[in-house]
Amino acid sequence: MTANPSTRLERGTTGRSDTARAIVAALVLSGAVLGLALLGFAFTAGILAGVGALAYIFRRRIFTVDTLLVVLLFVLLLIPLSRYSLRMSPAITPLMAMVLISTAIVTLRLLFDRSFSWRPTPLGWAVSGFIAAQFVSIVVNIRPLLEAGFVNNSIREVSYYVSFIFLLFFTVRQALRSPRTVRLVLGVLVATGGVVGALAMLERAIAINVFFRLGSFLPLRATSDEFSLILRDGATRSTGSASNPIELGVMLALILPFAFFLASESRWPRPRILRRLVWFGAAAFMLGGIFASVSRTAIVMVVILVVVSCLLRPRLIPVIGGSTAALGVALFTFAPSVFSGTLGTLLDPQALVQSQKTSPGFRGSGRLTDLPASIDRILEDPWFGTGIGSRFVSGDFQNALILDNQLLTTGEAAGLVGVAGIVLLFAVPLWRLGCFIFAGTSSPASRSLAVTLAVAFASYAFALVVLDAFAFWQAVGVFVVLLAIASWLLSEVPWQPRRSVTAGSHRASAQTVHA
Repeated sequence: MTANPSTRLERGTTGRSDTARAIVAALVLSGAVLGLALLGFAFTAGILAGVGALAYIFRRRIFTVDTLLVVLLFVLLLIPLSRYSLRMSPAITPLMAMVLISTAIVTLRLLFDRSFSWRPTPLGWAVSGFIAAQFVSIVVNIRPLLEAGFVNNSIREVSYYVSFIFLLFFTVRQALRSPRTVRLVLGVLVATGGVVGALAMLERAIAINVFFRLGSFLPLRATSDEFSLILRDGATRSTGSASNPIELGVMLALILPFAFFLASESRWPRPRILRRLVWFGAAAFMLGGIFASVSRTAIVMVVILVVVSCLLRPRLIPVIGGSTAALGVALFTFAPSVFSGTLGTLLDPQALVQSQKTSPGFRGSGRLTDLPASIDRILEDPWFGTGIGSRFVSGDFQNALILDNQLLTTGEAAGLVGVAGIVLLFAVPLWRLGCFIFAGTSSPASRSLAVTLAVAFASYAFALVVLDAFAFWQAVGVFVVLLAIASWLLSEVPWQPRRSVTAGSHRASAQTVHA
């Protein structure tokens, strides 16, 4: 049987295109290697040649959307965003560069690859509504912002919301094409979180932050001061790959519940005992990193994770109770300063309230200190605030304090409309996930993922009232990635309301987290 002439023509055209691309890539790589060698960077030239050769050999595995997501997550979780920028002009953070590159690649595939079609984003309108609510405050306050010279700062903040939150959400959502990719993203999140937690524990022990040494072998330019110790109650507070200890604790607390999900639902490692050992080990390292940060906010988030998990899954109460008791004994034995200091303060309500009323009117004051003044400022412009970008908490234009409360901060800048945008951003995912868990039928693994996402979102919602949550890029980035996973779950895992399922008519889901 002879091949179809059109098939032969197509194969020939594809082969010639691959050859042409290979020749162009080889010429570009050769030119770059030769140029570096002539400039005296022989070692760098050799590394580039080796990486280029390996990239070509394994190109079918490397140049995929899955690899793009893995690299994006590594940049998000491992590079201190407040410390480094790329060695280029204009200066740009590695994460922002990676988000823009990922968005460009995904957009090009959507435009020119017929097999890469647009995926539904049921939570997209909540993200868009949140950003629109912040933008409205600028439109309403454009005249006073112009008169005060704050417009550039307003544009910068809105650009952050659009270029980071909006683009990251839609890029990750469109890149999630299968349960395999979702499991890969969750696995990378948990494994990398475990590494960060372990290194944070090491930092607390030896007072060396390895993440602040990345610039010695990566093309990064330091943009902040050298590493300095941060103390609380006589204990060193680890910073890890975050901008400060609080962000480290919040980021790890967001990732923590997915370690337990993978221990139960992951396909890797195959042996059940080894699988639980790997993912429970990652959870232990993340818990260690949380306590190494000595962040009361993160510890309360863990408590909320436990409480909400018990409410949604009562059968977990014995397991969680035993784990909590074991953790308490371990902390009392190996980290008595953390146990008696941070946990002691949390268990003493009077001391906790008193600590939040310190240094009124000063930077770094307690969370309750500036509450009356903040509410008075919000009431002056209740609906649209003073405009996003009008608050300066440091520098020559300082006119506001760090409130450690995202709702108050947004209320001052964007008014009640801006706060409504935040409520929308959290209420919609929690409501949709609640319907998925309680009012619909789906596979046990899918419901388990929905429960884990709901637990993480509930704990992060609490963080809104005790810190300026949107000022922490890494924690926000992890939250946005989880929003994209929730959007995938709600749109691509088949489910239907229980009332529409009659006896004997329920069909097994064609696609689940296990598929």
